Amino acid sequence: MWVDEGRATNSKVQSYRMDLLKKMIDMVIENNPGLKSQRNLISEIESMPRPGEGFIDSDEFIKTGSNDSELGSPFLTISQTEEIRRLILERRSMIEEAMQKYENKKKSLTSSFLGKVTEIVGLKNKAANLEEMKTFLNDRIATMKIQAKTGITEPAALYGLMERVMQAELEIENTSAALEIARLESAVNFGGDKRLELMDLLDRIG
Repeated sequence: MWVDEGRATNSKVQSYRMDLLKKMIDMVIENNPGLKSQRNLISEIESMPRPGEGFIDSDEFIKTGSNDSELGSPFLTISQTEEIRRLILERRSMIEEAMQKYENKKKSLTSSFLGKVTEIVGLKNKAANLEEMKTFLNDRIATMKIQAKTGITEPAALYGLMERVMQAELEIENTSAALEIARLESAVNFGGDKRLELMDLLDRIG
């Protein structure tokens, strides 16, 4: 029963982390200036009047070819029809190219952000492990102090443990500083106008 409860708890934790990660990625994509600019460019291209609008259905035009009789536009000459075809294909190419650039930028940004998240989670885990080790060492020190008074343990062994605790405290301090820097850098570089919200979410991941 405890195993099942443990699995259920782990599943909930994983689900929470995935939801949190998705929320952060969506926030990063939404607030990135480069992606905002690219989305605006795509919207501008798509909002431009389509070549031949009012005379032909451009989507049908691409499918059927340039024969104006098939398009139901007897008012267009062959040269006009070919020019419209060229402009339609050019517009479509511009949209496809802009969307491809957007997807490439989004993938690159997401990859970079996930790299920082991995770094942050790694630092958090390291700090947690150091804290556990420090607690264990302090418990051992408390036991060995009693043993040293009764002559069971040599004082030198006690001093060795105390040095290890001091080293662990120093590593904890350095790791915490590195974690804070990584969290701040990530919020500033990826959060845009939402950097404070992103910083809060980064603090909750791990």
